[in-house]
Amino acid sequence: MTDVSTLPYRPCAGIMLMNADGKIFVGQRNDSPLE
Repeated sequence: MTDVSTLPYRPCAGIMLMNADGKIFVGQRNDSPLE
């Protein structure tokens, strides 16, 4: 199994998804501090 601590993830990365109904989902990594 891959050791995730060795992967090139960016600590400040997030995501925003939009669908055809105009609904939006915004996510943030759960291992990063809240702003």
